[in-house]
Amino acid sequence: MTVVHPGSNRALSLWPRVFAVIALLLAGCGGPRHEPAPGAAEPSGAPPPAAEKSNPEAAAQVPPSTVDTASQSAAAAKQEAIELEAERRASEREYKRAKPPASAPGAYDRLPEWMPPGPPAIAGERPRTATYEGPAMPAFEWPPPQASEQYVLPHSIFGDDSRATRFFDVDHLLVSALEASGYTARNYYAVPNGFALATRIEQINDDGTPKTPPARFALEPEPASILRPMDYLKALLRGVPGYYRVIVFIVTSTPFRASGERPTEAEAIAWVSAGVNVLPSGIGNLPFTREVNCTVLVYEFLRKPGADADATQFATPGHLDAMTHLVKSGIWRGLRVP
Repeated sequence: MTVVHPGSNRALSLWPRVFAVIALLLAGCGGPRHEPAPGAAEPSGAPPPAAEKSNPEAAAQVPPSTVDTASQSAAAAKQEAIELEAERRASEREYKRAKPPASAPGAYDRLPEWMPPGPPAIAGERPRTATYEGPAMPAFEWPPPQASEQYVLPHSIFGDDSRATRFFDVDHLLVSALEASGYTARNYYAVPNGFALATRIEQINDDGTPKTPPARFALEPEPASILRPMDYLKALLRGVPGYYRVIVFIVTSTPFRASGERPTEAEAIAWVSAGVNVLPSGIGNLPFTREVNCTVLVYEFLRKPGADADATQFATPGHLDAMTHLVKSGIWRGLRVP
């Protein structure tokens, strides 16, 4: 009779269970995994997969229009900032030019804003334009006020056409003729593509000759002289009239027509004090070509006998023509001298 121990049967019955557990563990670690079919929904309890932080393929899938729009916006903002900075600097430079120090050199040596630069210089010629700084030259009323008489000087007065003549040369000839005739007070103004030169108001005789100093530049009519009996007798009976004259030279290549406005005596008197005393180099270095002309404008004023200064009348037309004024004043003789 064979005897079996009870514990040995229990041990034998556990081995199949151990082998089953080991098999399940081996199947879970190295066995095949079943991927869900495309389009199949994930189990409700499973969390969604985390996105990769750096995925080149995902970055390549960004629409190119979004990238282009962002780049264009950044470039536009940068360009706008550059333009604003350039505008600010230009405004600062303009402000500094418009308000130079009182002692700054080159004052009144700047072309007016509306005056275009001269033509480009040709090799071998003197420069046709000049650098300039400082405030603009005061402008003469343009078009000029109505004159009593006017005359365009012959071009031959200012030299041979083959000579390279500048506005400085024209000014030198005009100033020489004026000083030889006793016109020592004068002022300059800017006009389109040129300049204006105004003389001081003077008292003249009925024939256009200047009064003898000091009555010549006096604003009150000269009393009649007892040395001229006929004039003295007329003065006693009718009073002494006053004849006054202002001469303005306009040097420009721009044709013009008078505005029709009649200047007052006070305005004509101010012409000799409101301008500048010398011709700026920015205008003086411009070329005197065939297109440039010098026009003489004569402004006559008449004060009737016994009338005060407020009653002075502008004469248009003048009682003398422009050439007579040039001859009687002595200016014509100075212009004709080489």
